Amino acid sequence: MNLQQLRYFVELVNWNSLSKAAEALYISQPALSKQIKNLEQFLGLTLLNRTSKGIELTDDGERLFHKIKPILIELDSIVQEMSSRRKLRVGALISIGSYFFSSRANKENSYQYSIVFRSTTTELLHLLLNKELDAVIVQDVEQFLHLKSKLIFQEEYLVALSETNQLVEQKEVELLDLIEEKIFIPSSSCESSDLVQKIFKSCDINPKIYKEVQTDSLLNYVGEGQGIAFFPSIQAQKNTKKNIVFKKIKKKPLVRSFYLLTHSNKDTELMGQELTNLLNL
Repeated sequence: MNLQQLRYFVELVNWNSLSKAAEALYISQPALSKQIKNLEQFLGLTLLNRTSKGIELTDDGERLFHKIKPILIELDSIVQEMSSRRKLRVGALISIGSYFFSSRANKENSYQYSIVFRSTTTELLHLLLNKELDAVIVQDVEQFLHLKSKLIFQEEYLVALSETNQLVEQKEVELLDLIEEKIFIPSSSCESSDLVQKIFKSCDINPKIYKEVQTDSLLNYVGEGQGIAFFPSIQAQKNTKKNIVFKKIKKKPLVRSFYLLTHSNKDTELMGQELTNLLNL
């Protein structure tokens, strides 16, 4: 007898159906039947009988079910509590890590995190696949190989304009309004650059990508009236330069999505909720 056989037995009783229990357990019906039979042989008892309405527990089956179910629940709770104490290695893009984790890392949470920042999603995926990280938060990658994913949050990009730009008079701007504008894109973030070009291409517009510059210099170029740039709303909210105005994009907004990727569904769900609480999303 093993713990898995007991779990199979409890799951079968919960579903009252061999086919539904097998589906929930991701095993075949014959395999589930064999495990239950092995359990019965070990105990020397008949635990259940099949009927036209499903399964029917014997007196011994009823006794085992009511005794073992709370034990398994308690065991799962203990395992979850203990595993949550481990220090998890989480990777995140610099573009979001510096804005979220730096100010919220001390917020009380069940997990203890060791945060690693990288410039690109490719770097983070490489570290996760090599199991150098337990989870990563990446941009616009919902699925990748066998990894499990969970959407954490989404945010829009805003257009950064010099206060002297005539477009500041508009409440919102359209992509067509930006055809003649020189566009600066960050050299350190290929995700942002790709997103900007992708959204223009979807509208059959060839943007004037003027220059790739360091992220820290983008606002200086914009403030001097040399061109425009696109900033995630998180970063725009932290801007302190008074000569720059941010505008929303209407009709075809630029939106980036961040996903939590891990190696298992269990880690994805547990960590996803923890990170959502940590980031106050």
